Amino acid sequence: MTVQPTIEGFLAAARQALAGASPQQAMRALLDATVEALYARTGRWIEHDSDEMLLASSPDLTIYHIALSPRIHYPPHDHRVPAMIALYQGAETSSLIGVTGGHWCGGRGTTTQHPTWPLC
Repeated sequence: MTVQPTIEGFLAAARQALAGASPQQAMRALLDATVEALYARTGRWIEHDSDEMLLASSPDLTIYHIALSPRIHYPPHDHRVPAMIALYQGAETSSLIGVTGGHWCGGRGTTTQHPTWPLC
């Protein structure tokens, strides 16, 4: 039996990941483990009335839980900071475009799995 992650435990682990020597690697591992635990659920991990719920916000870390209806489109946007998306239910189609460290990065993908994507 897999123990379902709590919001408080996830936020504490995310803050701890930032304090380590490799914060992006640690955050990726945390997201992968959390998504793996949540993948078998039939409903949302966190119930809320709006599409987005802000879970944490600081100069070093912002965490949203986003639950959208099918076929919702967000306009192109730039996070302006390293960002990761973890998908535990449903599917997402995304187009990534941008310049990072002087290098072009981009692509298009659709998934129905439970991935964690580091973004530009």
